[in-house]
Amino acid sequence: ICMYATMLHEVLINRGVPLSDLTGRSEAGYAAVQDALSNTDFEGVQGQVKFVPGEADPKGAVIIQQLQPGGVFLDVASYKHPVLTFLGKGDLMFQFDKETVHAGPAGATTISGSLTLYAKCPIDQVLNFSTNKCQSCPENKEFTESAGYCLCIPGFHEVAGGVCSKCPSGRFSASVG
Repeated sequence: ICMYATMLHEVLINRGVPLSDLTGRSEAGYAAVQDALSNTDFEGVQGQVKFVPGEADPKGAVIIQQLQPGGVFLDVASYKHPVLTFLGKGDLMFQFDKETVHAGPAGATTISGSLTLYAKCPIDQVLNFSTNKCQSCPENKEFTESAGYCLCIPGFHEVAGGVCSKCPSGRFSASVG
């Protein structure tokens, strides 16, 4: 947000570009925005943010974090274009049991570990991504190969929470979905 606020201040206030050039997406407005962004250089919340002329992504320094169980943030690595450096302060934690990878040692530029592969389910079952287990479709749903997941059976429609409810009186759905 700071980057865009800085750019807008530069374009609208300092350079006096009319707002209509931006909202009308004129060539002059576009050029002014690109030029202002390419000259953006400021200290953001997580570090320096700088655009290089002709490149769409900012160059800068940031701390990369992972939100872990219990709402705790782990500082995993620092990135200062073009180098990612791990801090070695803890373990990355992933979805399934025993899926942890040490984010270090401090100063490392690569880490390695193995993650559990997702289960491959038979054609009439779907994968529960929370448990990594295959399961049958819930009540009043059937697996539809073309969609790749469970849809409501004919005579039922989906309501809040993904539950299939019988169609109201006087209405009917003849197809899956």
